[in-house]
Amino acid sequence: MIKVCFVQNELMPALDVFRTSQHQVISMRHSQQSEEALAEVHRCCQALIASPLLAGHGAGAFEFTKSAEGMPLLVSIEVGFGLEHFPVLFGRRWAPKDRILCWCFTPSEDLDVWTAWYVVRLRVGLCDVLLVCFDLKCH
Repeated sequence: MIKVCFVQNELMPALDVFRTSQHQVISMRHSQQSEEALAEVHRCCQALIASPLLAGHGAGAFEFTKSAEGMPLLVSIEVGFGLEHFPVLFGRRWAPKDRILCWCFTPSEDLDVWTAWYVVRLRVGLCDVLLVCFDLKCH
């Protein structure tokens, strides 16, 4: 899934978003799609963001999948801040030239901090900056 977030009229870099079968986000990275596909995604997003319905209004995201020919197809327009906005905004502010991988998970109750950081450190080789979003649920 290719996702492009926006805030006001500003488009953010395209992300590859990976989800579970229940549609929960598990990780995100800067898009690794072809230049042709990303150019088409950007063209489509520019046209949408310029439309009177969206121009200058809040935050949201455009979600694309790939056709059988490998070209992007718009499948969803989301309104409001989503989980994807936070790593992109963090990256733009604190690591603007780095590749970012964001890994999201709900830790088990018996996971200690040392094991969690060991796993995180193993994944750092995949990118320049790794963000880990712990989905802590209160029961």
